[in-house]
Amino acid sequence: MVTAINSGQLSVLQGIMKFTNAVLFLFILCPLSRAAQDYISVSVCPPGAREWQIEADRKNCQDPTPNYLCAAIENLPGHFGSICTQIGLSPSGTCAVLNSQTHNLDSVPCKAKEGCPDKPYSPRELYKWPICFGNFYGSER
Repeated sequence: MVTAINSGQLSVLQGIMKFTNAVLFLFILCPLSRAAQDYISVSVCPPGAREWQIEADRKNCQDPTPNYLCAAIENLPGHFGSICTQIGLSPSGTCAVLNSQTHNLDSVPCKAKEGCPDKPYSPRELYKWPICFGNFYGSER
């Protein structure tokens, strides 16, 4: 038995399919875009408070990852990225970095002879420790 559908029923079916596709996009693809916290590769990180704020405003981070961060990519000297994340304090003697695989915030020991953070700090102020954008791994690299 074959049942014919009229143009009104066809229009309803097409609307349902568009809605289903939109829902699938929202639940499947949109969360993936947040997985790396809106990671973007950048050539340099802002060198001061004013420039940092300009980039933070441009990135427009929002909950649940409301804080802008620009940092070196771990184990890739000269490579940097920016993300939106939740920021706590990084331990003294470490540099905040982005994990090279996940682009998540991490911290690694600063082995430079001078200029390493000497107290716990907010990575939002990473620009205060320029060594963390340079060779902070020490002389063995």
